[in-house]
Amino acid sequence: MSEAVSNIESLGLEELGFVESLLSTHDPLKNWPCAAIGRRGKSVVLVLSATGIDLSLIPHAAGQISRHNPDELLCSWQAYDADN
Repeated sequence: MSEAVSNIESLGLEELGFVESLLSTHDPLKNWPCAAIGRRGKSVVLVLSATGIDLSLIPHAAGQISRHNPDELLCSWQAYDADN
């Protein structure tokens, strides 16, 4: 998500800001879903990001969609090289 925030034009967005997590606890040693709200023209875009294959992103996405009611949803996954 930090790459997206530093280069929002790569996502086709005019602005992007983090939103609060729906998770009650956070372990910095594990991968967690991350969300942000952006704008593309007049549309509000919910941006979701996670590393690896994280099935917890599905209910997290549903909760964020319910909370923020975006016009669009954009999911972003970090590149992962299993050999390194």
